[in-house]
Amino acid sequence: VMLPNGARAGFFLGDGAGVGKGRQISGIILDSWARGRRQHVWLSTSRDLKLDADRDLSDLGMHGIKVIDGCQELDGETRAFGLSKDFKEGVLFLTYATLIGAGGKGKKSRADQIVDWCGGEA
Repeated sequence: VMLPNGARAGFFLGDGAGVGKGRQISGIILDSWARGRRQHVWLSTSRDLKLDADRDLSDLGMHGIKVIDGCQELDGETRAFGLSKDFKEGVLFLTYATLIGAGGKGKKSRADQIVDWCGGEA
């Protein structure tokens, strides 16, 4: 989300299990998508919850939005982050562990790749 002063903002939802976090996050993404924002990052504790994210988005009628399964899927799509059209918008589903991934020799860190995918630093 872009604030009136041009700064970026995010949202953290940390409720307990079974209270509908996925539905709440999907609702926020739906609202943001309707406002023309086409890149979203969904952080979770487990890759196993990606299917739940797909289901929650679909249940809100967001059938055409691609849920990208982490940076690994982006890497598989392009070795140099020059993404095809199918990977330039959607929901990037990541685990917290992904954020600490180092980029290796001469490569960007995972966090830097995620920022770039979102459009770079504000």
